[in-house]
Amino acid sequence: MRPYQYCSKKECTERQELGQISELEATLETCRLAQSKRVLDPRIAVRKYRRSAAGDNGARSIRSKEELSRTLNHLIQICATLRSTPDHPPVKSIDTIVGFVSDRLRACQSDATRLMSDPGTCVPSSWHARLIRVLVFLRYVYCGMCIADTAASKNDSARAIDHMRSTAYDAYWSTNPRNIQEDDEMLCLDAISRICIASKNSATNYAQSLGTSWNGILLEFSKLRRPGFVYPLWNLAARIGSCVQREEYYTLWKSDHSFGKELPVLAKCILSGEVLLLWRYRTVQHYNRSFGKSESVTDMNRLLGIIESTEFGTGWSIEYANVFGVPVEEAENHDSNSVTKPTKTITMKLKQVAMPEFNDREINAETASMINKSDRRWIFGDDFDDTNDSPSGLSPKTICRILDFRDNPSHGADTMTDKPKNNSIDNTGNKQTSHTSTSLSRALAASRASDGGQRKKKK
Repeated sequence: MRPYQYCSKKECTERQELGQISELEATLETCRLAQSKRVLDPRIAVRKYRRSAAGDNGARSIRSKEELSRTLNHLIQICATLRSTPDHPPVKSIDTIVGFVSDRLRACQSDATRLMSDPGTCVPSSWHARLIRVLVFLRYVYCGMCIADTAASKNDSARAIDHMRSTAYDAYWSTNPRNIQEDDEMLCLDAISRICIASKNSATNYAQSLGTSWNGILLEFSKLRRPGFVYPLWNLAARIGSCVQREEYYTLWKSDHSFGKELPVLAKCILSGEVLLLWRYRTVQHYNRSFGKSESVTDMNRLLGIIESTEFGTGWSIEYANVFGVPVEEAENHDSNSVTKPTKTITMKLKQVAMPEFNDREINAETASMINKSDRRWIFGDDFDDTNDSPSGLSPKTICRILDFRDNPSHGADTMTDKPKNNSIDNTGNKQTSHTSTSLSRALAASRASDGGQRKKKK
C-alpha cells in the first residue's frame, strides 16, 4: 500500500496537527489509544467530508474517478472485515464503523457529483450502483440490526444514509451509459424503499399513502425503463407492492413462494430492517380477529415466517408476543419419550384483547436487534453462518460479493441481457418490434388477474 492514495498529504498533515484521527486510520501501534495520542497512517487515511466554505472558490482538489474507485473498494473492505488492514484488530464500536464509512462515502459522493459536469472524467454508473449497495447494507447491518451506543446516534446515522442513498439514485440515473441489469436492480431497490415508506405511515392514511406510492412506483418505472428490455427484479417488487396493497403480507415469507428465493439480498435487507416487523404485526392483527376466543395457536412461526434460531429457542418468540401485545400462556408438553418441559404458546382472544397500535420507537433496542437478527437466515440463505461473529453472520468474501451484486446466480445473462426484445431502438437507431409485452403491462396484468382471483375466492 502506498501513502496518500486515499487522502492528500496536506490534509493528513493538518489532521495530525488537529488530532482528528479515526481508529480506522491510525497506525497499528496507536489505533487503540485515545484520539489525541494516535498517529495517522498515510496509507489508510481517507479524505473527510467537508462542507464548502464561503469564498473558497472550490480550492479543494477533486479526486479522479480512479481514485474514487480505489477509495470505494477500501471502504467496502472495512464494511466487510471491520478493520482497515489485515494486520489491524477489528473495530468493536458500531458507531465508529458507521460514522467513519458514511462520512468518507459522503466525501466521495461530493467529488463524484462535481465530476459529473464532464462525461469524460465522471465516474461510471456502476460506481453509483456500488455506493447504493454499500449504503443499503450499512443501514441494515449497523443501523437496523446492531445496538448503537445511543439511540440518537443510530437515528442520525440512518437519516444521513437515507439521504445519501436518495442522492446516489439521482446520480445513477443521470449517468450514461448504464447496464440494464443494474437498472433493474436499482429500480427494484427504489420500489421496495417506496413501499416501506408508505407502509410505515399511520393507519389512518395508510391506504391512501400506499396507493399514492404505488402510482409513483409505476410512474417512475415508466419514465426510466428502456423499451424492449425485461425487468424481472422490478416485477418482483411490483408483485410485493400488489400483495401489500391487499394486506397479504404472508405471501412474502411463504415457503413455497418465490419472493424469498428470487429477491436480491439487499432488497430483503431493506424489508427486514424497515417493515418486516410491522407487516408481521398487521398479520397477527388479522389472526387476532379471525381465530376463535381463547384459541391456542402453536404454529405462529410458520404463519409469520419466523425461522427457529438459538436466540429464541423453540415455539413462537416471546419477544414478538411482548412487542405485539399478545398474551402468552405457559403449557406443558407431555411427551412420553422425553422429559416434560414447559413450552410457550400464544393464545389469541378475539374481541377480548385489543392489540396496541404498533410503535417501533417504544421497542427496546436489544429486543429489536434480536428480532432483526432472527431474519438473517431468510435474508442471506445458505451464506448465513450462525457461528460467525460478524454482525451479519457473513464472511468478508460473501459481503464483498453481495455488494458487487453477484449474490444470486439466476441474475445472469440467461435472465437479463442487453439485447432488446421488443419495440426497442438498437445502436443504429432502427426500431425493433416483437409481440412480447413490456414489463409494465405484464405487472399490471398480473396484478389485475390476482385481484380478480381474490374476488372469486371471496364469492
